[in-house]
Amino acid sequence: GIYFINCSYRTQEDQLDRTFREFGDIEKIHLVVDPEGRSRGFAFITYFAMEDARDARKALNGEYLDGKKIRVDFSISRGPHGKTPGQYMGRHGRPRTPPRGRGGGGGGGRRPSPDNYGERHPGGQVMSKCVKNPVRMQSSTSLLPYCYQNNKNNNEPKPTCANVEWLAPFENMSSEIPLNRKPQIDEDQHSKSSGGEKQRGHWENPFDFFVSCLGYAVGLGNIWRFPFLCYQHGGGSFLIPYFVLLLVAGLPVFFLEVVLGQYAGVGPVKTFALLTPCLKGLGYGMVSVSALFTFFYIVVVSWSIWYLFASLGTSLDWSTCDQYYNLPTCVPVHGNATTITNATASVEEYWERYVLGFDQVDSWTHFGYPRWQSVGTLFLAWTMVAFSLIKGVKSSGKVIYFTSFFPYAILIILAIRSFTLPGAWMGIKYYLTPTWSHLLGFEIWVDAATQVIFSLGPACGCVITLSSYNHFQRNCQRDVILVALSNSLTSVFSGMVVFAILGFMAHTANKEMGEVVQDGPGLAFIVYPEVVAKMTGSNVFAALFFAMLISLALGSIFGGFETIITGLCDEFPTLRHHKSTLVVIISSVMFSLGLPFTCPGGIHMFNLFNESAPSWNLIIFALSEVVIVAFFYGTDKILDNIEEMGMTLNWFQRAYWTKCWKFATPLVLVVLLLAAWMNFGHIQYMNHFYPMWVQVIGYIITGSTLCWIPIFMVPTLIRSYHTTEFRTLLQPTTSWTGQSYDSCVK
Repeated sequence: GIYFINCSYRTQEDQLDRTFREFGDIEKIHLVVDPEGRSRGFAFITYFAMEDARDARKALNGEYLDGKKIRVDFSISRGPHGKTPGQYMGRHGRPRTPPRGRGGGGGGGRRPSPDNYGERHPGGQVMSKCVKNPVRMQSSTSLLPYCYQNNKNNNEPKPTCANVEWLAPFENMSSEIPLNRKPQIDEDQHSKSSGGEKQRGHWENPFDFFVSCLGYAVGLGNIWRFPFLCYQHGGGSFLIPYFVLLLVAGLPVFFLEVVLGQYAGVGPVKTFALLTPCLKGLGYGMVSVSALFTFFYIVVVSWSIWYLFASLGTSLDWSTCDQYYNLPTCVPVHGNATTITNATASVEEYWERYVLGFDQVDSWTHFGYPRWQSVGTLFLAWTMVAFSLIKGVKSSGKVIYFTSFFPYAILIILAIRSFTLPGAWMGIKYYLTPTWSHLLGFEIWVDAATQVIFSLGPACGCVITLSSYNHFQRNCQRDVILVALSNSLTSVFSGMVVFAILGFMAHTANKEMGEVVQDGPGLAFIVYPEVVAKMTGSNVFAALFFAMLISLALGSIFGGFETIITGLCDEFPTLRHHKSTLVVIISSVMFSLGLPFTCPGGIHMFNLFNESAPSWNLIIFALSEVVIVAFFYGTDKILDNIEEMGMTLNWFQRAYWTKCWKFATPLVLVVLLLAAWMNFGHIQYMNHFYPMWVQVIGYIITGSTLCWIPIFMVPTLIRSYHTTEFRTLLQPTTSWTGQSYDSCVK
């Protein structure tokens, strides 16, 4: 008899019969299923003639069946097995003496070897229930797992997943099979075994993953980028291309990454190393983007901490002109600017001359030195990140509840207050009134697609990382739809709040709406502070607003930082035992390297990273993973993997995901890439373009994330060019299986 493993979960016994009957007459085929009738991914085939079994093993081992690379080998049995009605439950009992001659009761006989099998040996069902997808072994003869637990009353082994023992390779078997030898398995699979799973961790609460993805997706872009794009493209007319492109581009890429992470159970580096060995560098590129994003985005938290502390005083310093940094042309929040030539607002002077330090130097050539206030707030920001993530997903899963839901509470409070301000409904009407002619333009569709892709946050490795901590049979399709819908509705609601505030500003300043709208940091640190300074209870609303900014930024940073930690721990598993130390070391290094952000010219460095680190490189990463799955791995296989994880897809869902991954999503990403290349290299701040040498630094920052692909691809191609492995470099390795440990750890 022979067994084969790693078969597709849609493979049926009749298909096995057609495949294996080519080599001889078959006595019995047993496809092992679970109590619900679902295939367990392995089967046993018994031939009447031993030569036929040898031929089948030689011809089919390592071949593909139903799109999956199967493993075929001889099966053995140490004695009779109990009845296994529809599923295998492990060994029923250990014989006191080795059986001689021909066995009975479904197993036994002389111990076989690959080259001298001897008599026919039916049964041989040695696969344990605790192995969901059997672990790939290095030996060609395979190591077969047992799960047992000694019974203290009668010393008989009982099937359980508490302890995993292993059989020795066939060639080295003695008269008694040792039951205390452990196999030497590779680190990739060890990280997915029961021990590796405990080290790596899972979300303790099923709701943790949804909240973490929501906190990562909902960020400052929902507050300052989405409302600006709505204003720029005719208000409500922007919502139409936004939701269309969410369906054909954003949702498919987001779902694909969640599926890859949950199925593989490892971070982006290991995921692409197993899925496509030739493109292992794609995972490293994603991790490097997350590292750069975390490195510069933490500055937003430090600015918000500065404003939060300033909000706790008896008055708001940015609302008056009696500070040492104010110019003679300063106009307070409640002042009249019409009587002063070249007047500057007190809010603007507070931001530029005090927080950023533009009163000293303000250019690349006169960058300045770190300022102690900025160093202190940056240190506090990194301390918050380190303490939140020091215990991995167990600690971040709890902190993320606050950073995800607290902004919603503040946003609702600000909405109630802003909707009652004079002129608020003028701003909301401007926001919701569509200008249909804008839909005919190309730019509105490009901006909508860019906002969708960057808002959900795929291609950074964060989504794969967060989903890799899911349990194997979690319904991630439901999570993806809820996260994408929540993120979009948050953007729409934030836009209403923002435009209500802008309507109030236009009303009080007697200006047009277009004169008070700003994008980026200017909206968060100039416009909003001026608005709250004009409200009753300004200190309270200012503190709430900047606390919300801190929560939004931290939610995004947690995802990026966890991606770095997971990538290192998956590549070097021994680091999992020192994860807390690793968090502290990385936080300290990034804090030290980030000190230039605290200089008066640090805003330019921030703007350079903001324009270069997450740039068209993310579009290349997203396009690469879609092409890999759709055209090399196969949409049918990934849909089968989805069903392996317990999700049932109807015909419409299968057709929707297939058409998007094969046609719609790649087309949108290619158009986005071309549009990004047309505008690349034009980095500016306050309508002033940076010099060419600064633009070159931006090219280097972007290239530092893309260089990982050729770094790993070229040596792999050279090593495999004259071998049979060359044809399989774009195919998944034999280690590409579902999370094999999930059913063993309860």
